[in-house]
Amino acid sequence: MSKITKNTTISEALEMFPRAAEIMQSHGLHCVGCHVNVMESIEGGAKGHGMDNEAVNQIINDINEAMESSKTSGSQQLITPLIVTSKAAAKIKSLLQAENKPDYALKVSVLSGGCSGHKYDLSFVKSAKEGDYAIEKDGAKIFVDKDSLEFLSGSELDFVESLSESGFKFKNPNAKTTCGCGDSFS
Repeated sequence: MSKITKNTTISEALEMFPRAAEIMQSHGLHCVGCHVNVMESIEGGAKGHGMDNEAVNQIINDINEAMESSKTSGSQQLITPLIVTSKAAAKIKSLLQAENKPDYALKVSVLSGGCSGHKYDLSFVKSAKEGDYAIEKDGAKIFVDKDSLEFLSGSELDFVESLSESGFKFKNPNAKTTCGCGDSFS
């Protein structure tokens, strides 16, 4: 994994190390959210928010330190798989039947973006990619994207249906903040 520099675009930084979004936001660099200019450099984004060179260097140092730390301790971290409720499993099977895709699975990923830095992505796939974590619950198959495991560790995927809301819902103990829409977190 190469190092982040002041000339690294925000998009490149998020691709290299998705947790960079949290670090940038903690320093007040919020252009990683809804209105991100993905082609802007970290320095350009920070200076656009009135930050000086010292602040830019601190953001870059914090990201590089976190990247290095995750590289050295990543294999030692215990990751608890995603917990899928019976209601979520039943809805997954129901949706797959309705789409005539009974042999497919629900793929769960965390992507960079949204108001708070990360957002959940759900899609139906025929098979898992190498390294994906496979879960089976009450006959429903779920694949968790290998790069999303740390963001979803200990989380619960449920399906809620009430007068005020209907859909899949995540209870994520790793989320420090969530957006008002409930679709993104940091």
